[in-house]
Amino acid sequence: MAFVSVSKAALLTGKSNPTIYRHIKQGKLSKSSNGLIDTAELMRVYGDLKDIIETNENQNIVSMLHTDTDNEKWLKSQIESLQNQLKELKTESIEREKRLMALIENKASSNESIFAKLFNK
Repeated sequence: MAFVSVSKAALLTGKSNPTIYRHIKQGKLSKSSNGLIDTAELMRVYGDLKDIIETNENQNIVSMLHTDTDNEKWLKSQIESLQNQLKELKTESIEREKRLMALIENKASSNESIFAKLFNK
């Protein structure tokens, strides 16, 4: 059970403060002895409640969203940089492999000519 003030009840229901007070006075809506209204009572009378965030919480969430956006931009740039590095490494690896294959082929042909000279072939 969550209890809220009349002002908060007005925000949650989308009604005005005078409307909430009027409904309490008419007996349509009840409140506790300390003047607070149970959210279950609000839902009984008005149906689903609106999602309301306190102003300070809202500002914190907005700043967190901006931070997340900045973080997302940074992460995307890091991913792009890593992808570029990976492409470069792949290219270098392929070039190194080609050079090694050329050396092996050259060495193999040299060995054949040496064997041919040795055995008069």
